[in-house]
Amino acid sequence: MHTKIKGLIAAPFTPMDMEGNLNLEMIAPYACHLIDNHITGAFICGTTGEGASLSISERKEILEGWVRHADGKLKIITHVGGNCLKDCIELARHSEVHGAYGIAAYSPSFYKPGNAKELVSFLAPIAAAAPHLPFFFYNIP
Repeated sequence: MHTKIKGLIAAPFTPMDMEGNLNLEMIAPYACHLIDNHITGAFICGTTGEGASLSISERKEILEGWVRHADGKLKIITHVGGNCLKDCIELARHSEVHGAYGIAAYSPSFYKPGNAKELVSFLAPIAAAAPHLPFFFYNIP
């Protein structure tokens, strides 16, 4: 069972090197900085974290790094949204298997749902792919 989130959740950037490759070594000091400043959790791979610009494998590596370096001291919520439902489902499953606190997804941005029923039909399989994690709808009107 997941406890209710209290406190601040940071939206960290995804550390990259000068060539645009992941710089996963920076996650450890970043996580320590958040923990030292009494931040409750990290919302990774969202808009600040460049999630939409990253490959599926990069997003998986980032989640694994954050969960490992959070060491149970930060609640890691990972954005698994995108335009490809199969990719979103894969990321949701991966998040649950690798110890995320929760997942979030947004509405597809290209072929947008026309109504609430269509939106739910896109999001429901994502949430169902990680049935033991809280699911957050990520909406920026």
